Amino acid sequence: MTPVVYSRWIPGFILPLFMLGLTVGSFLNVCIDRIPRNRSVVTPRSHCESCGRSLGLPDLIPVFSFLILKGRCRYCQSPLNPRMPFVELITGSLYVALLFRFGAQWRLLLYGILASVLIVVSITDLEWMVIPDPAVVLGVCPAMIFIFLGQGPNVFDALTGALTGGGFLLIMGFFSKWILKKEGMGGGDIKLMAMSGLYLGWRYTLLALVFASALGGAAALALVLKDRKNLQAEIPFGPLLSIGVLCVVFFGNSVVDFYTRHFLGMGS
Repeated sequence: MTPVVYSRWIPGFILPLFMLGLTVGSFLNVCIDRIPRNRSVVTPRSHCESCGRSLGLPDLIPVFSFLILKGRCRYCQSPLNPRMPFVELITGSLYVALLFRFGAQWRLLLYGILASVLIVVSITDLEWMVIPDPAVVLGVCPAMIFIFLGQGPNVFDALTGALTGGGFLLIMGFFSKWILKKEGMGGGDIKLMAMSGLYLGWRYTLLALVFASALGGAAALALVLKDRKNLQAEIPFGPLLSIGVLCVVFFGNSVVDFYTRHFLGMGS
């Protein structure tokens, strides 16, 4: 995860990469809508869920179509999901942020794929309270290819990362069910962190779990302070895990360096 030194050519890549991110985000919306329903993400072509009319090119321009149509279907005037431009914008923004973090190298593509999968997983978990297996598989396959090509973590680090991420949540889920007599971690969360471990390696996977746990604790505290009657409310953990993973991708090195210098007495 070594960052790159800022290069003068980076600004020339910002707009094309942002536009690519908007386009990919549009496809991610299709995945979010269809994968939980066990539908193909390829066929049929994009259409309005309310009236069933197929959408033409003017209806499918990322963000701009939503703004021009004022958030309504061109044909039946049904309101469109405001999540669509949000996903497109966040995807484009993450791609640009990754460009500044890694430059134009293989890791930009590697973590761009990971970020895309995390977006699908997070929104799906928020809307459906489930992390579908196909969404996780979308992340596993590219990771294995990059590992094979020597552009990701080495094989040992990747496999131990998968075991660390999935195994830690599996143990947590077991103890939660045994001690608290309630479901602690869903299978989707376990598979998500196993997949993320392939990208991060075991050290950064542990750090991602620390970030996610802190976020989970903060979310639980906020829920208690807001409404004490909702103590049993279920919090989707997929988005918190995803944010933890992205925090590690962007800031993992800085956190590790700070810790080793100030707490372990290493470094200058």
